[in-house]
Amino acid sequence: MLPKLNGKLQGHAQRVPVPDGSLTELVTVLQSTNLTADEINARIKPYTDNNDSFGWNEDQIVSADIVNTTYGSVFDPTQTAVVTAGDTQLVKTVAWYDNEYGFTCQMIRTLLKFAELN
Repeated sequence: MLPKLNGKLQGHAQRVPVPDGSLTELVTVLQSTNLTADEINARIKPYTDNNDSFGWNEDQIVSADIVNTTYGSVFDPTQTAVVTAGDTQLVKTVAWYDNEYGFTCQMIRTLLKFAELN
């Protein structure tokens, strides 16, 4: 889907005994040594403003708290972490999602967007 990222991303999912809330953890390697978790969160925050697909939540939540959200995912700035090693930084970010209702809402938004292309 994104040819530039071919071979650069890897993902997996684990089934856990919750109704349908889950999360995505993205770990990124940056050629930088000067970013903080607060700076990374500040750079992501504008993308969640007035965005039906990507939300923001600063509360300490668990998977059950995300059930019935209409967002495709909800960014959790409380879990952003940065580790610096030499000239690189390892950055972990987390986004929660409802993998049933939220997924359905996101699919409807996507279908409507494609319908507008005609």
